[in-house]
Amino acid sequence: MNIFLKIIFLTLFLLVALNLNVYTQIIKVVKTDHLLELLNTNDDTVRIINFWASWCRPCIKELPVFDSLNIAFTEKNVKIILINVDLPANLPKVSAFVKRHGIFSEVLLLSAGSPKTWVRKIRPEWSGSLPATIITAHGRLYEIFLNGSITYAEIYAQTEIYLEKLLHR
Repeated sequence: MNIFLKIIFLTLFLLVALNLNVYTQIIKVVKTDHLLELLNTNDDTVRIINFWASWCRPCIKELPVFDSLNIAFTEKNVKIILINVDLPANLPKVSAFVKRHGIFSEVLLLSAGSPKTWVRKIRPEWSGSLPATIITAHGRLYEIFLNGSITYAEIYAQTEIYLEKLLHR
């Protein structure tokens, strides 16, 4: 039994030391209705929803911002959801991308057909350009839409404002 524990300890040590990503995220494919439910949820959680694609360089560049925010708001009612808009047939490619880049924020793949059919349901003024981020709370009572690349400082500040609004509601 003692040798067995040593082998387990050594294996875990090597995995950590080599910084191997042993966690594989299961990416769910969702429809527009599911996404609208997330946006319209009326509770005490601030939701940061980012739309991105694996072929979009500005999207890829800002993805680490969301993982950093996930860490910063661990103790607060903040939920970060990354909505990938690649084709559903590319799910294996998206899964491999998420694993390769070590993304640990929740990733959903949107299966909604042509962007012309779902973009306006999300935000009427949105052209569909990426990246795009929505920060929302209390069933969209408080909401901001950010189209284009964003910084950690920008989104952190906006999230803090929404958390404060929720406290004083």
